[in-house]
Amino acid sequence: MAQLHAQPYDLSATGFCFATAEEYAEKANVLRNDSGDPVI
Repeated sequence: MAQLHAQPYDLSATGFCFATAEEYAEKANVLRNDSGDPVI
C-alpha cells in the first residue's frame, strides 16, 4: 500500500504520512498549528 503525505496550508502545522482514508481522518482531526489551534 502506498504512503501518502499531507502538507497543510498552515505553514506552522506539521504534515503527516498516511496510507488509508481512515488513517488520514484520524491524524487530520487532531492536527494543531504552533498556536494550538486546529488546522482546517
